[in-house]
Amino acid sequence: MLTLDAAIESIEDVLDSQFVQDWYEEGIPSFESLHFKNGNLVPYICVQYADLVQGIDRAMAGTRGDAHDFPVRFIAVAGNAKDARKIRNKIIDKFTGFSPDYCGEMVKRGGGGAHTVVDNNGAVVAYIAPAMFRTSLTLFDV
Repeated sequence: MLTLDAAIESIEDVLDSQFVQDWYEEGIPSFESLHFKNGNLVPYICVQYADLVQGIDRAMAGTRGDAHDFPVRFIAVAGNAKDARKIRNKIIDKFTGFSPDYCGEMVKRGGGGAHTVVDNNGAVVAYIAPAMFRTSLTLFDV
């Protein structure tokens, strides 16, 4: 298994154990992609694992041993801005300083306030609140 895969699994373990909301690995929510149960929007979390970016630390053994920045974005989705913010705040609490397997601590990055998701008629149907993080890792098989 690649260290990147192990890191992702440990992040998903936190989502499974620390949150009552369902979570999905998917893009930025749109009206068509919102998750409903029995016709109602149930709050949930989106997670996105961005592509690695080569960091400033270089390894003598080559590029795979370099420290890579690993961006991770979470998006809290709810029917109102307050609930989306509360979920986002819990994400910030649980992941700030968390060290995924084979990674450094997750560092909070700036960006993103609440945004709305509208239906085909322009009516607001959901609020999303993103939380961006980064950590670092080197690529090797474990």
